[in-house]
Amino acid sequence: MAAAAAGDAVRPPKGLTIYIYISLPFLAVAGLLLAIGSVKQGPWDPLGYHHVAMITLMAWGGATLIYCVYLLIANGFVAGNILPGLIVVAAVIGAAVWGFNRFQEDHACRQATTFYEQLAADDPDDRAALIAVNETIVRDPTPCGFDALFYWFGHDRFHPETRTPEDETLRQETLRLLLDHGLVPSEELFRRAVYDADAEFVALLIVRRAELAAAGDASWDPTPSEFAFHAVDQIELDPSSVYHQFTPAYRAILDRLLAGGLNPCTADAYGKTLAERMERKGVIAYGDEPNCS
Repeated sequence: MAAAAAGDAVRPPKGLTIYIYISLPFLAVAGLLLAIGSVKQGPWDPLGYHHVAMITLMAWGGATLIYCVYLLIANGFVAGNILPGLIVVAAVIGAAVWGFNRFQEDHACRQATTFYEQLAADDPDDRAALIAVNETIVRDPTPCGFDALFYWFGHDRFHPETRTPEDETLRQETLRLLLDHGLVPSEELFRRAVYDADAEFVALLIVRRAELAAAGDASWDPTPSEFAFHAVDQIELDPSSVYHQFTPAYRAILDRLLAGGLNPCTADAYGKTLAERMERKGVIAYGDEPNCS
């Protein structure tokens, strides 16, 4: 009798066992769909698998509610009948919110990608109007919008000859329009322009940051010193080096930062001044560096 009582004590309630059997197919299907979407394989795009997985979880939530109602009718208002269902419903609602946010992010991403592609293909005279209509996309860039901006209007330092002088002038005019319509000259944007050896875009960003600083926003540094140190590091004066081809662009970036007001006596994290780094690289002759003592 004692053994039987012990067996009864550890045996799960009948209602819970039935609920586990009900839940397993939903959870298995949803988990499989999420796994396939995460590895980006199959005939659908990843977001499609996530959407179907969310629908499956919502169906599981519906089945849970129906089963909880059945238990209430069969056994009465007992806390053990509804608490598991409420927990699952809360999880399903959280999953639905996550799925909706993912959908919103994907939608914004597609909008930004389409906008920059259309902007690149549009007639130059119509670009200002198109940018004005899409200022929300310009002002609040998504990761996809950031990538699309540099894909269509960035500077590929490994293939700089792909644009004609007229195309380059048009590119700079378009970037200037984007900045005028609210494109934020963020640290990330500045860093990408410097790392791409895009001296012209860097010049535009310096001007825009200086305008924001002059308007009273002290948070904008027109000439961040970290990028000047990076530019010096990228300068290669040996003509036989494969990196020598980038030297003119990085010297131009350095010149623009210094012309924008960067103090050459600014020190890095190791206490070395920009002037010292320039002298060591051979950018300035020994003895020509300013007195930073």
